[in-house]
Amino acid sequence: MDQVRSWITKCLETHPICRSASWGDDSPLPIRVLDLEVGSSNCGLIRLIESGGMKGRYVCLSYRWGDSKFLNTTPENIAYHKQGIPLDALPQTFQDAIMVCRSFGVRDLWIDALCIIQGDAEDWHRESVRMANAFQRAFFTISATWGDSPGCGSFRNFNPELSRAGPVVVRQVAHPDLKVLMGE
Repeated sequence: MDQVRSWITKCLETHPICRSASWGDDSPLPIRVLDLEVGSSNCGLIRLIESGGMKGRYVCLSYRWGDSKFLNTTPENIAYHKQGIPLDALPQTFQDAIMVCRSFGVRDLWIDALCIIQGDAEDWHRESVRMANAFQRAFFTISATWGDSPGCGSFRNFNPELSRAGPVVVRQVAHPDLKVLMGE
C-alpha cells in the first residue's frame, strides 16, 4: 500500500494533467455508490446511497463475476442495502476493496453488482451505459485480476499451481543487425 500511495502522491504532485483532473471533491459521483464511512474504519456495515448529484472522490472495483453466487443489489433487497450491508455478507474481493479505500481515506466505492440493480432491466440499461464514465472519473480503479470470482479476494500469496497465467520466459535474442543498430 505504501508503494501505491507514493505513486498516487507523485502523480498528483508532479503531473499537470493529474493535478487538474476532476479526481477531487468536485468529481460527480455515479448514481449509486457504497458509503464506507471512512471515519469508522472498524464499522461492520456499509450503505448503498443514491448520490443525488453529490460530488466527491470515489474508487471503482473491476473484477470477474465468474459462475459463483454472491450478494448483489436486486429490486427485493435495495431498501435493505440502503440501511446497511454487513461486511461479512460480501465476497472477499469486495471486502478487500473496502479495506483499500478506507486505507486511502476514500469514502465512496462503486461496484457494479451492488450499485446497479441486478434483475431490473430498466436500471441495468440506464446504468450500464454509464459504466465507462464511472471508471473514467474514479480517483483510481482496483483491478482484481487473478481470481475467477469475487470470492477469491484480491490479496493472496502467489501459488503458481493456481495461476491461470502461463510461465513467463525472458530471453535475450541476438538480432542479426544488432551491431548495425547499436552503431558498431
